[in-house]
Amino acid sequence: TWDDVTFDHLEQSGGFDLIGSHNVLACESCHNLPGLELLFAPPPTNNDDCASCHTSDYESAHAGSGFPETCATCHGQTTWVGATFDHVVQANGFDLIGSHNVLACESCHNLPGLDLLFAPAPSNNDDCASCHSADYETAHAGSGFPVTCVDCHGQTTWEDATFDHLQQSGGFDLIGSHNVLACESCHNLPGLELLFAPPPSNNDDCASCHTSDYETAHAGSGFPVTCVDCHSQTTWAGATFDHVAQSGGFDLIGSHNVLACASCHNLPGLDLLFAPPPANNNDCASCHTADYETAHAGSGFPVTCAECHGQTTWAGATFDHVVRSDGFDLIGSHSLLACESCHNLPGLDLLFAPPPANNNDCVTCHSSDYQTAHAGSGFPVACVDCHSQSTWSGATFDHVVQSRGFDLIGSHNTLACASCHNLPGLDLLFAPPPANNNDCVTCHTSDYQTAHAGSGFPTTCIDCHSQTTWAGATFDHDAQFFPIYSGKHRNEWTQCADCHRQAPASFATFSCIDCHEHQKSEMDSEHRGINGYVYESVFCLSCHPQGRE
Repeated sequence: TWDDVTFDHLEQSGGFDLIGSHNVLACESCHNLPGLELLFAPPPTNNDDCASCHTSDYESAHAGSGFPETCATCHGQTTWVGATFDHVVQANGFDLIGSHNVLACESCHNLPGLDLLFAPAPSNNDDCASCHSADYETAHAGSGFPVTCVDCHGQTTWEDATFDHLQQSGGFDLIGSHNVLACESCHNLPGLELLFAPPPSNNDDCASCHTSDYETAHAGSGFPVTCVDCHSQTTWAGATFDHVAQSGGFDLIGSHNVLACASCHNLPGLDLLFAPPPANNNDCASCHTADYETAHAGSGFPVTCAECHGQTTWAGATFDHVVRSDGFDLIGSHSLLACESCHNLPGLDLLFAPPPANNNDCVTCHSSDYQTAHAGSGFPVACVDCHSQSTWSGATFDHVVQSRGFDLIGSHNTLACASCHNLPGLDLLFAPPPANNNDCVTCHTSDYQTAHAGSGFPTTCIDCHSQTTWAGATFDHDAQFFPIYSGKHRNEWTQCADCHRQAPASFATFSCIDCHEHQKSEMDSEHRGINGYVYESVFCLSCHPQGRE
């Protein structure tokens, strides 16, 4: 069909596409039909070559303006209206921001040629002085302020400018009271030269400006000129002083904190009233020698006063006897004794020698007590093994420790020491000593011989007997030897001699074949081929340990 014809204008025109407003135009708007010659020449090379056809439009709108003929830089393909202009690109770096964005072009340009009203052109938005020289001279002539206006001013208005005093002064910040001062308080306007020299290097360099203040308050005092060590940036009043740093280590704590400076120093030079100066707060004797001599002359007490006294008052002193005596603590009854009970005052020498090594070394001081109570007993001289630190009475004795393992339990707990020991030396009445509570036979050999001589019973008495009495012994024949209270042998005997025919000579001897009607010939026949069979009781037991067939 002839309908729905398609035409590739881009190809036929050699590069011009029908886009935007060109797409809705009638062909005769640009062509002289029917030959389709263009109404203007030369033809546009592409869609950006607007000037070929729109020369008259350019002349009407931009004649003599110096605007480029690349219309697409600002205009769209659809309409001339709403054109955009990239001032940064066209001005080689100057953007229309802030107040510049609302100015008419003729505020800065000489229309229609767009030449600037001033020269040279600003290189960028920070190059304010190129255009605003008159404004700078009006506000800052001779002030020494830099011409980089954006350091203080914004792009929107000259008002509300901010100034970086820290940077411009080479390090001095307007903080504290300096922040509310008028510029002329420190500067000779309009040149902004300082009223004093040299300028302060930073905010801690107060003396550069405040020399007269220092001389008024601290002349000859020896105080440092680093004012911020004590004063703040806001006011001279309420100054604080770091005595630790200035004195080389002595802090004003306790009672020293409320003293007037003149109590220790010769004002106004601040020289100490005594020498040498204390090294630190523990070096009390440097200043308090007279106090020491009054209270402790010849006592042998150390001059490190802080070991007993506090920093607030001499009263209520505490003394660390453990440290001073190399290990002996005042505990128990020792805590209540007067010093002269053990020491020869005022030199504090002990009344006995050598001194005790620690609280367990009682015998050093209590030798006479030991001799009175335990002379020749063999008891150890480590008194605290039995006695307490509070009293000699109520002593306890750890027999397990002292005997190396034998505890006084059961009947042994009620026996007198002489029952086993040869007093007063505490030697045992028999030897060697028992290894522990299970080693009964060491002491009870005669008891064993009386009851079990030749019986073959073991000497571990507690297998049957208790620690309390020999009577009521129990013996588990079934568990240790042969089941006679259970199994087939239960109720088959009435006395030990039924099986142990040699008793009481030895219970190790027994007989099986005397009770059982097993003739040797019959048993030999029945056990024919059984390895190790012998017609003897001991062999019967080896194969029939539980009495079962």
